[in-house]
Amino acid sequence: MTGETPSSFLTKAINIGVSVHNIWAELLRTRKRNLVSPELIQWVSAWSRKGDLQAKMPWEQFLKEFVPNRSTTSKSTIQTNESIFHQSEPAKQISSVVIWNGNGVRARWNSQKNELKQVVHAANPDLLFFLESKTNAEQMIKLKGFEEWVISAKFCFMSCYWSERQDKKAYGNEGILILSKIQPQKVVYGMGDEVVDEQARVVVAEFENVMLLVTYNPQKNPWAFVKHGKPNLKHI
Repeated sequence: MTGETPSSFLTKAINIGVSVHNIWAELLRTRKRNLVSPELIQWVSAWSRKGDLQAKMPWEQFLKEFVPNRSTTSKSTIQTNESIFHQSEPAKQISSVVIWNGNGVRARWNSQKNELKQVVHAANPDLLFFLESKTNAEQMIKLKGFEEWVISAKFCFMSCYWSERQDKKAYGNEGILILSKIQPQKVVYGMGDEVVDEQARVVVAEFENVMLLVTYNPQKNPWAFVKHGKPNLKHI
């Protein structure tokens, strides 16, 4: 491992098929140790949001078991990733909400004036719904400085909800990003309709003092949202 960082060495091991999380977990259990290196905690956190659900789940469990006092926790499904940033004094109730069709988180973040930062700075919302986010969690956390900015802006909850089609990965088409300064009591993704929910266009967020149903729908050709007799959101 001469000349390599521990994280780069572990990445190479994973890439050649080594079951790193199982070996590492067994070693830590045997020695009754937790993971304390900030570099390695950050590396494991990144892996807990990479790939499909089967790839992410072991790393989420690893963090839960061996980094009990971590500052960030995450939970994934096939189409969602929720991150909780443990702030010292989060706000109690929602008082301001921004719902913005930003047409691409990566595009707004990488724009010359960083339009996402501008919107948050100008409105200072407790809760932001970024519609048509066009990214999955794995791509989003690669944005330079993004997660650090989310935390510095005092958001304690972040949720990325993206498209997932059986025939192809489609996170670049639709999706909703939620940033909140108050941890929601519950977030429901989609309508319970398998075909409609492939497009990640509906969320319900429940807080102590308010419940919000947020959706955005196709406008140019609303009937394009109908597949195999399934209803169009515009008519529900």
